[in-house]
Amino acid sequence: MWWLSGDVNSIILAKNQTNGTYSIVEGRIYPGGGPPPHLQTREYEGFYVLDGELIFKIEGKQVISKAGTMINIPPNVIHSFKNNTDNIVRVLIIIAPAGMEKLFEEVGIEVFDTNIAKPSRPSDEEKKRLVEISKRYGVEIIV
Repeated sequence: MWWLSGDVNSIILAKNQTNGTYSIVEGRIYPGGGPPPHLQTREYEGFYVLDGELIFKIEGKQVISKAGTMINIPPNVIHSFKNNTDNIVRVLIIIAPAGMEKLFEEVGIEVFDTNIAKPSRPSDEEKKRLVEISKRYGVEIIV
């Protein structure tokens, strides 16, 4: 499990387990959490909301996504999401082709017990590191 941008992400299936075709990450999005606006230049990204509600912003349009909603994002589409509720939201993130899940490991802080503390929002230094490392994965953070 990795803290990244104030959320906890668990890699369920990685590149080496799917012959590089896709990866699956479970995100625990804390109240107020969610990634900054960004786009992937190579991957398709799917989000399946398991519990709770997320507000997605896709190319400037707002989409309210409750449990059972699937959102598909093709490459080169600016998107973000936010948890505006008081509860943790769980979402499955499907990434195809696989490989971008390594970004969570490289930028995030490994955690072993999510009951210890709520992840903090990233510092300016952590944000800068995310922007720089993301470029290696074909991800552009929109600042």
